[in-house]
Amino acid sequence: MSKSHNALIDEVISTAQNNTADNLSALEERIVEILASTPEGTNPRPQIVQAYEQYAELSAQELNTVTDLSANTVAEQTAAGIGAGTSPEDEDAERIMLEDSKGTVRQSILQHAEIVAGVVAVAAVTGEAPTLTNQRVRGAISGVMMRTSNRDTSKLQTQLRRLRSNPNADTVEIRGLTQKIRANLPNVETRGALLDTVNNTVEKVTMNFNNTFTKSRAEREGVTKYIYDGTTDGRSRPWCAQLAGSELTKEEIEELWEEDWSGKEEGDPFVVAGGYNCRHYFEALE
Repeated sequence: MSKSHNALIDEVISTAQNNTADNLSALEERIVEILASTPEGTNPRPQIVQAYEQYAELSAQELNTVTDLSANTVAEQTAAGIGAGTSPEDEDAERIMLEDSKGTVRQSILQHAEIVAGVVAVAAVTGEAPTLTNQRVRGAISGVMMRTSNRDTSKLQTQLRRLRSNPNADTVEIRGLTQKIRANLPNVETRGALLDTVNNTVEKVTMNFNNTFTKSRAEREGVTKYIYDGTTDGRSRPWCAQLAGSELTKEEIEELWEEDWSGKEEGDPFVVAGGYNCRHYFEALE
């Protein structure tokens, strides 16, 4: 597809991730409020679960913009002589995949509620200081991007946020900055944070939506040849970068996917493409 579609993919992912990060930051604050208002000896688990349900739903709605990708796919395929506008089958595919994408993001957040509820329960039994419990809850939700009153840490977080938004950023620099922030957050576990999980989930479901819709419409229109397209930058696997721009038949693609490479993911090659966190896809050719 065109560069505009590649840019649209990056925009949809970035917007959804940024908005979801805002939702999780609000969730972080809400959990701390719940802990502060819970009487001693009372289990706040029901309120914690309710808060997760609220923000899981808000975050799921951030996936609505993935339909911009299906609309653009229809427009570009139609312009290339593939089909004639949006069909009822296209609308059904879009609706089903949108709900599936939302459900995946929603579930990735809801299942984390038990982790935080467990942190709070253990803290109550051991008599942990409320300040430390709050920090550990923040770390479990937002990781190294957790809310902090330390100015030096906040500056490092701003630098890290900018680096992460740059697709050509040095991964070594990102890793080093992340370690500096962790060093400023003693006694707080930030690895495996909900924010990181959801960011990965948003990227994965967005690409799955794009790739599945592109394939399903192309097959309905009798397409037999594709070109490997997508964003190729410093994050791309060498295998993907080398394949980018190649024109292949469906049979050639299926044969090629019998090979092995670093990061390969099992499944339909038209959907999983290069594997974990891959931003490539097969564009249908006339």
